[in-house]
Parts: sequence; structure tokens; C-alpha cells
Amino acid sequence: MTTKMRWQVKDTIITILLGVGTALSRLPFRTPLLHSHDAVNYALALEHFDMRLHQPQPPGYPLYVLLGQAFQLLFPDHLAALLALSIVFSGLAVVAIYLVGRAMFGRQAGVVAALLAATSAVVWFQGEITVPYAPDMFASAIVGWLCYRLSEAPSGNGVWWAALAVGLAGAFRLQTFLFLFPLFLYALRGQPRRRVLGGILVAGAVFGLFFIPAVLLSGGPAAFLLAMRRTVPIFWSARTLTRSTRWDRFMRNTNIILRYTFRAMGEWALLLLPLGVLASARSWRLWKEHRLCFLALWVLPTWIVYFLIWPGNPGTILVCIPPFFLLAGAGLDHVLTHPIRGFRKIGWAWLVGMLLWRTTVFATLPARPFGIYYRSFDNYAALRVATDCLQTRFALVDTVPVE
Repeated sequence: MTTKMRWQVKDTIITILLGVGTALSRLPFRTPLLHSHDAVNYALALEHFDMRLHQPQPPGYPLYVLLGQAFQLLFPDHLAALLALSIVFSGLAVVAIYLVGRAMFGRQAGVVAALLAATSAVVWFQGEITVPYAPDMFASAIVGWLCYRLSEAPSGNGVWWAALAVGLAGAFRLQTFLFLFPLFLYALRGQPRRRVLGGILVAGAVFGLFFIPAVLLSGGPAAFLLAMRRTVPIFWSARTLTRSTRWDRFMRNTNIILRYTFRAMGEWALLLLPLGVLASARSWRLWKEHRLCFLALWVLPTWIVYFLIWPGNPGTILVCIPPFFLLAGAGLDHVLTHPIRGFRKIGWAWLVGMLLWRTTVFATLPARPFGIYYRSFDNYAALRVATDCLQTRFALVDTVPVE
């Protein structure tokens, strides 16, 4: 399936239902406060941007902060503005996953992939708090869509749209520019040299349009580099680099990457990945399959950086999670369209049961519904526990006498 499928009225209806439905599903579960140190820094950055003060933390999120300031014109306070931003971009991210899924595997596979993304516990959780990971997933998915369209239809203005998207993705989060740039270069293969150079320059110019002012607002290049050195010290001296290249560190990072991916996908969706690979391949030479190579290049740069440095928190995995939703969607679509009716029935039962389970897990179950010997879930109960913990701490601080 390629991007040549004509857009129809049903596609417009699907995108509206997915986007609005996802946003509405977030409304009942919003966090009542800035739930983390980073969230407080993002809120402070709305008033005064300075990476030296970790407002926000280096390397900065200039477009996220600018959008937060724009949302603040509509909403009364920092919390409401940043929550609205997370909710809106949750819906947009799901729509973007539908678009790329439709382009790569067909309309039905795109819908399944989008529904899996919308009901993922980690994706849902990140849409309920004031962090930039829902916008980051949207940026990743929209870049993936535009780059895939460019790779399938190299003529026209696709180069410039993809370049613009890559630059804006980096304005959301500097790391995202680095993670997605190899995918952009892959999409540029076969283009005339002038268009390749022009696309790279446009992407860099758009990125610089946001990044350079962010550096200047933070005291200039020297101050920015000092802030980066304090935030990510491992590359700034031979001693710290040597101490950081230990095998046990790499193994720990690998374990965290896999656990975060598992948490974002969920058990039942992960089982669909092998089917997705088989549905995407026309031969056993998987390395020659364009769609699989495209998806691998979408994931691997992020994984390599996280392997070498640090994966961060569960939200940081969202930048490279769309390809997994796409493969799972393609795998289930393969079952739903199977010529044997019994397989199709199994596929529909799997889809409905999985969506009901994922919704139940987030909305109603405790964070550890299976006890301490199985994993915890990123769900509303976990968010309430974190909120109660913070409110208890605030209450204790209020009772401490001031001398």
C-alpha cells in the first residue's frame, strides 16, 4: 500500500473521530497539579525562558514553551495551559499515526494502529500531565508520515514539507531532530543533489530559527554549553566518558529501553509485532524490504542514543514508539482481512477485547492489579498515587514552623 490511495470523506471522518475522541478521553483524568520537578520548570519557562535556571532544562524545548505561552492566552494558569497542550497533541499524535499507517499499510491498519496508540497506558498517562512527550510523539509521527510520502513519491514539494517538519520537531526537543534526521536522509535518497542540499538547509534553518534564540536567551553559547555539561556530563571529559562506557551501564540501558517499549505497547499488542513483520515482508530478505527498513531507521537512532547515554523516563520512549504501533496494526489487519472467516472473527475479538482491556487498565484498575510480582501500569491510579504523595508533602511543609 502506498501514498497513492485517494483521500475520501471517510478518511476525514476517521481523523476527526480519532483526534476528538482521544482528546475527550483525556479530560476526566487530568492531573490536578504540576506533578514533577520538570513540570514545574516548564511552567516557570512560560514566564522566563533561561536554560541556565533549568527553565526548561537543557537543551531546551523552545517550540513547546512558545505553544504553552499561546495556550496561556486561552487558559487561566500555567497548569491549565500545559495540560491543554498535552491533550490537544495527544489527539493530533493519534491522527498522525493513522495517516502514516494508512500510507504504509492501508486505511484499516492505520485505524488499528491509531487505536492502539490512543489506548496505550503510557501514551494516555503522558497526555494527562504537563510534559512535552505527547507533542514529541506527534512530531515524530508527522515526520514519519511526510518522509514516507517523500520516499514513495519523490517529485513535488514533499522535500520541503518533510524538511519543515524535521526542523519543527527539533524545535520541540533538540534530541528529536537528531533522532529523526537519519530517517529524513533515507527519504531523500534518489533526489537530485540540489534538492537534497536544499532540504537539509531548510531543516537546519527552521531548527536554528528556534534554537539560536533559545541559546541567546540563556546567556549565549558559552553559558548554554556549561548548562549542557552540567546536565549531560559524560561527553565532556575523558574521565567521565571512560567511566560511562562500562558494560553494566549499557546492559542497564538496554533493559530500560525494552521495559519502556513493553510498557508503552502492552502485552497483547506486542504479540502482534511478528505478524506485522510478516505482513510487511514480501520475502525472507527483510533487509531489502523498504517499509521495514524505513521503520527500523525510525527507531534505531533513538535506541542507539539511549543505549549509549540514558533512556530517561517512560515518556521519552514515545518519540520512537509509532513504528511499533504501525507494525502491530499491520499484523492485526492481516488477521482481520484473512480469507478464512474464523481467523477474521478471532481478529475482531482480539481487537475489541484488547481495546476494552487497555481502557479498563488505565481508567479503573490499580497500578499493580496483579500484585507486586508483576509490573506496574502507567494509569490513572498511578497518577492519583503520585498526586496524593505530593499533596501530603506539601501539607507537611505547611506544618513546619518557620523560625
